[in-house]
Amino acid sequence: MEKMKIIAYGDEKFSKKIGEMTVQISPLDYQGKKEVKYDPGKQQGQNKQSPVFVGYKNEELSVDVQIDCTGVIEGTKDSDTVKKKIGELEKLVYKYNGDEHQSNFIEIAWGTLLFKGRLKQMKTTYGLFAPDGQPLRAKVSLLFTEFVNREEADKEANRQSPDMSHVVTLGAGDTIASLCARIYGDSYLADEVARINGLDGFRNINPGTVLLFPHLMKNG
Repeated sequence: MEKMKIIAYGDEKFSKKIGEMTVQISPLDYQGKKEVKYDPGKQQGQNKQSPVFVGYKNEELSVDVQIDCTGVIEGTKDSDTVKKKIGELEKLVYKYNGDEHQSNFIEIAWGTLLFKGRLKQMKTTYGLFAPDGQPLRAKVSLLFTEFVNREEADKEANRQSPDMSHVVTLGAGDTIASLCARIYGDSYLADEVARINGLDGFRNINPGTVLLFPHLMKNG
């Protein structure tokens, strides 16, 4: 049976391949998470909220990668160790890519699953140990968040229309204020957009940040 592949790319278009890993053991399962995003819609004097739909959060994928260096898995080399295997995985999904000045973009491919995203969390649990204390088995729990590049996000959002919610990836030189001016025709909505996205303010937001621009009424 074909095993799950974890493929790393250096660019947001998933065209500059860095490397890949085929897992030793196909996972028993994986979990996908979809979440709807609402503005609380709470008016002054109200005890309860009236949530207003504003869009969707990026999907998430969680999967456990099993590492076994006891020698029972076909294809395992005598030189393979749990530490080495985890290091190979970390290099793909976690380590800072000095050439690109960021962590890698990750594609998970297995059967009908094709997920593109970036690592959000990596947790390792060590199991069986050799007499000298060296781990022989480990479970690496990976959590990825979906990544949609700016071009695809713009197409999906149809950002020409201020009457729709938009999901936009902040590009180099972009600011929330400039995008508000482009989408709504009013840069003064930047504070409101920042608040809806859970930010403390609309200034100094890093390129690559995915932001929701919901349907808002223009000031005035």
